Amino acid sequence: MLIKKKLIRLATAGLLIAFCGLWYFSLPQELFNDPYSFIIEDREGSLLGARISSDEQWRFPIIQKVPQRFKECIITYEDKRFDGHIGIDFLAIARAVWQNIRAGEIVSGGSTITTQLIRLSRKGKPRKWSEKIIEASLATRFELSYTKDEILRLYSTHAPFGGNVVGLETAAWRYYGKSPNQLSWAESAALAVLPNAPSLIRPGKNATEFLRKRDFLLHRLYTNNVIDSLTYALAILEPLPGTPRPLPNKAEHLIASETNKDRIRHRIQTTIDADLQEMVEMIAERQHAALSIRGIENMAVLVAENESGKVRAYLANAQGSQEYYNDMILTPRSTGSILKPLLYTMLIDDGLITPRALVPDVPSYFSGFVPENYDRTFRGAVRANRALSYSLNIPAVWMLKSFGINRFHYRLKELGMTLPYSAQHYGLSLILGGAEISLWELVGIYQTLAASVLKYPDSEFAQGISLNNEKPGKGGVKESPTAVMHMLEAMLDVNRPDEERNWERFFSNRKVAWKTGTSQGFRDAWAVGLNYDYTVGVWVGNADGEGKPDLTGLKCAAPVLFEVFNRLPAREWFEFPYDDATYKSICQKSGFAPSEACETIDSVQVSMSTSTVKSCKYCKFVQLDQSKQFRVNSSCYDLASSYTSPWFSLPPLMENYYKNNNPGYKPLPPYLQGCNTTYSDVSFSIIYPNRNSTIFLPVDMNGNLQHIVFRAVHSNPEAIMFWSLDDQFIGRTEGQHEISVQPESGKQVLRVTDMDGNSVSRPIRIEKAER
Repeated sequence: MLIKKKLIRLATAGLLIAFCGLWYFSLPQELFNDPYSFIIEDREGSLLGARISSDEQWRFPIIQKVPQRFKECIITYEDKRFDGHIGIDFLAIARAVWQNIRAGEIVSGGSTITTQLIRLSRKGKPRKWSEKIIEASLATRFELSYTKDEILRLYSTHAPFGGNVVGLETAAWRYYGKSPNQLSWAESAALAVLPNAPSLIRPGKNATEFLRKRDFLLHRLYTNNVIDSLTYALAILEPLPGTPRPLPNKAEHLIASETNKDRIRHRIQTTIDADLQEMVEMIAERQHAALSIRGIENMAVLVAENESGKVRAYLANAQGSQEYYNDMILTPRSTGSILKPLLYTMLIDDGLITPRALVPDVPSYFSGFVPENYDRTFRGAVRANRALSYSLNIPAVWMLKSFGINRFHYRLKELGMTLPYSAQHYGLSLILGGAEISLWELVGIYQTLAASVLKYPDSEFAQGISLNNEKPGKGGVKESPTAVMHMLEAMLDVNRPDEERNWERFFSNRKVAWKTGTSQGFRDAWAVGLNYDYTVGVWVGNADGEGKPDLTGLKCAAPVLFEVFNRLPAREWFEFPYDDATYKSICQKSGFAPSEACETIDSVQVSMSTSTVKSCKYCKFVQLDQSKQFRVNSSCYDLASSYTSPWFSLPPLMENYYKNNNPGYKPLPPYLQGCNTTYSDVSFSIIYPNRNSTIFLPVDMNGNLQHIVFRAVHSNPEAIMFWSLDDQFIGRTEGQHEISVQPESGKQVLRVTDMDGNSVSRPIRIEKAER
């Protein structure tokens, strides 16, 4: 008998242990494997947009925190002893049994929020007593592993709220267009009564019963002293929500881009400012309406915060445009002249120019590459800062040639520009649109330079831009704050050339450093601007690459840029980084470091890291006779009786155009008659043709070969010049040195000799067109 009792006890204990083991391990590792919607939030956690889950349900990811108002409402309505029970409410079960017996039918249930959560996870299970026992068992096990807040979060995420709306956060946005944290007591109560019978009542269905249940819950909250009488009185006056609203759809391309990525997370918080994003979208919509009439369909706008590098607005295409779904922020497009400020900064930093240095602006030919200014004129020489303000192409190419294509290519890559080909592939056209850049890279580069000034002398600053809350790369740019400040000041210059004569309409009392760019063939219009707080980039064009005559940076992109800036907060301008700067002397006339022949010395601030500045080569000493009207040398004059005079003199080709734009310029005096000159005294140049150029003789409508015109310039207006091809004399010129010829085909040498025997030659190749 004793042995039998022991066996019974052991069997009972074994069964209890087995039951406890089954109970303990009964909980699945993942309670839900439902697919979630993909949602994007702004910097404050507000919804920017979402994509429906793979099972066609609007089911947002697990809510991060259940708002207190909804928590009070759902517990009051569904499970008033939620905080005290272990997953099963025995008092509620007893009450339900008694009510059901009295009614003779099931009129009440004793479920808790926890058992409801278990039921939601066990989809499609029949409503039997055995299932209820399983749910109760799993509920107690669930309470052992999870806190009450975690249980509420899971329930609020997976509870049905009518139709294909699942979860509190989804319901708040679909029915009220706001975050759950912004719900009023009436709104929270309305949502709290929905999970109990979402197929019977929901917004737009059975409104009378819906209102009765909501008001019943509000009254219970009042009687439980959760809300006061005034709150209750106001709450019952609030209307019920209508049919589901469309979800926000701001930064649509960003949502699409993030959705397509292989991500584990379904909730992405970005750095976007929702209000700024909406404002940019409104501006783009209005501007696009005007542009589309002219056949210009696409637009992109990117706004980044200078100090942090965080992107605050991301508009990848204008709503309603053709090829709308192309993300034009990430699409590489021809740069136009938008890189000119970067080259300017690098040249200053390396001491190759100062802001006031003269750079050539003359007819130029670089191994088949012939740059032209927008106005097709030449200034001879122009200050570097003016060349940037006027966006002159020829000076920019000369500056790139001086800096070196390889160096510029390397430094651009250091700043974050993707250049898939070698420097030699791009050549000198790199500065005029020969390469491609995305708006993302462009804004990132200019933001980095702005941050280097903004954060000086702190060497740790945001390098590049970011859409998430991870820290962007830290500063490592080589460009000094002083050089960047000179760039900003040149971009701030309001003296725009004739092409930009309408710029005044953008005028405001806010300082904005800006630059426009237009690609070859009028396919891409750029504008980038900076103030103290923000860098804004704009691209306008057609995604398919179609060009339009009016598609220029000034006419299409700049209006968008300035409308955005006019809506941004205005603050102070950048402070000059004086601790990084030192004064260096420069020649007032040339803008380079002074030589002994420079008469007037000025100064300019450069970075202390800039060891030297290139010396002036345009000022020199000349010997004049006693009348000071003629130059002399030892071959024709007693130098003891001569005057040594400093003289600012440009090379003949530069001088020819410079003197027309600068009335105060004084050309060198001619030599006194009888003086012998050397090659170093030669003061004339061939304008056309260029060295090693191939010239095709044109053909008229009748098939006859036409003449070509060779041109030269001499510093002496009375000079006589003699022309020859392969030592065969072809003519002489006086005054205006132009000669019309019809040469034979083949390689030849053009030589021009002045009356003093000085000569200049150019190897050329002549090709005759087919008759």
